Amino acid sequence: MQPRYFNENDSNSSKKPKILISMHPIDRCVCFEKLCDGILERTDCSICYHDSPSDGERTDFDGVDCVICCVTEKYITWNNSGFVSECLGAIKNNVPLIPVLFENDIENLFNTRIGKIHYVKNAGNRISDETLEQIAERIDELKSHAAQIPARFHSSEKPLIFISYRKCDSEQLKTIVNLINASKNAGKATVWYDESLKAGENFNDEIAEHIRDCKLFLMVITPNMLIPGNYVMRVEYPLAVKLKKHVIPVIAEKTDLKALNASFPKIPKCITRTQIESIFTKIKEV
Repeated sequence: MQPRYFNENDSNSSKKPKILISMHPIDRCVCFEKLCDGILERTDCSICYHDSPSDGERTDFDGVDCVICCVTEKYITWNNSGFVSECLGAIKNNVPLIPVLFENDIENLFNTRIGKIHYVKNAGNRISDETLEQIAERIDELKSHAAQIPARFHSSEKPLIFISYRKCDSEQLKTIVNLINASKNAGKATVWYDESLKAGENFNDEIAEHIRDCKLFLMVITPNMLIPGNYVMRVEYPLAVKLKKHVIPVIAEKTDLKALNASFPKIPKCITRTQIESIFTKIKEV
């Protein structure tokens, strides 16, 4: 009987996609089996691990289709060869990576040590069904060669509406998206926002690419947009202006418009949620 998961030193002739699980040895006794069993229940693959990972220069990724790294503070800060060998090694060797954050408030440390890579967020050591579903979905996408080639929008396809918002305004975002989808013209455009990002993708690159592709740059305006140094203010809006995109700010919550104009130079006049239909008129114009 073939083991459900195996040490990389064991023999394994399975032709299934090989998924390497990387975590700190202390974390392995807490969540390794739960993670492996949950993945195998949801997708058909072969899971392996290293008992004693070598340094990054000698790690052999031959045959490895994906690396799942279980990120905790000790994984990325303690003396841990697995982090260097398997996580950073996967990035260096262009092996798809699925980072899973198992602790709160380590996002900034993660971005500093690993880079601007989209991750799956799990709350605590108890692995949620939602986390397992996201991992399995990403593995299934990686099984297809087509899924490894990012889909891009071309002039022959539906025009793209890029929605820019603050993460803390996810409820307001949903309201705007629902209003767009409820429009009689909804089928005439494609909507994209960062919830479409996949674990392992460089979110800076993906967001920049979709801003380049978009016809309309729609902003969800709330007082949170005025908080200095936020990502929309620093990155997304300046890029949209530089690329001369058609910017449409939508008021989702009452906001100081004078402060908004000061924070976002050249921002056009805002529309209200009741005027959502006007974005399709703008699409026709452009």
